[in-house]
Amino acid sequence: MARYHMRTQVSGHRIRRIADAMLVRGMDLALDEGIEELRSAFLVNTASLDAFLQMDDRRLTELVIGRSHGSAGEIFRRLRVRNLYKEMFSLAITGDSLEDDEERIAIRQFGGESLRKAEARLAKEVLGVRPEEVIIDRQSTENPTFRDPVPRLDPNTIVVLFKENGLKKQFTSVSAVFQSSAEPSAEHLYVYAPFAGSREKREEFCRKHRQKMFDIILEMAKEGLNQ
Repeated sequence: MARYHMRTQVSGHRIRRIADAMLVRGMDLALDEGIEELRSAFLVNTASLDAFLQMDDRRLTELVIGRSHGSAGEIFRRLRVRNLYKEMFSLAITGDSLEDDEERIAIRQFGGESLRKAEARLAKEVLGVRPEEVIIDRQSTENPTFRDPVPRLDPNTIVVLFKENGLKKQFTSVSAVFQSSAEPSAEHLYVYAPFAGSREKREEFCRKHRQKMFDIILEMAKEGLNQ
């Protein structure tokens, strides 16, 4: 019974993650389409308090579906009937998953134009959907047990290059001064996209293409870090 309860909690958390990511993407696309009611309710420079207070979930959904002529409407239609995107890729941003700390730093700071480029490449080269239908979502949960021994410094940005094997490690992992028994946060990166097949087919697809997706994400993350 306890195992079933835990599994249900994990499943519920995943559903909320995907729904939240789709909501944000749908809102961004709807604002890009220029739906005036949304602009007056949410954009800082034009926001109206009355419009904001009146924009509950139901009104927002009906408005976007009724006014959108693009992908925003499709996303909100999916949200309304709970036909959510699927989790196509996941990565724990830890030393165990990413041994090279420069790679881990790049993915931790992944965002902006390089992230949009990665979504476009994943859409074209792997997932076979439109770029706006691919969502790269980085989640970070602060660890309450973490205590930074030197809070005035940020040693996480310092990378040490080992001559022996060319491996790059964060200064925190090679200097005992900055080592801590707990990570400052638990971070994960996810990729969501539409997938029409069964769960078994999706899992098989994800296993087959995982390395390709990882390579694209890492390449674009490094490109963003170097800009």
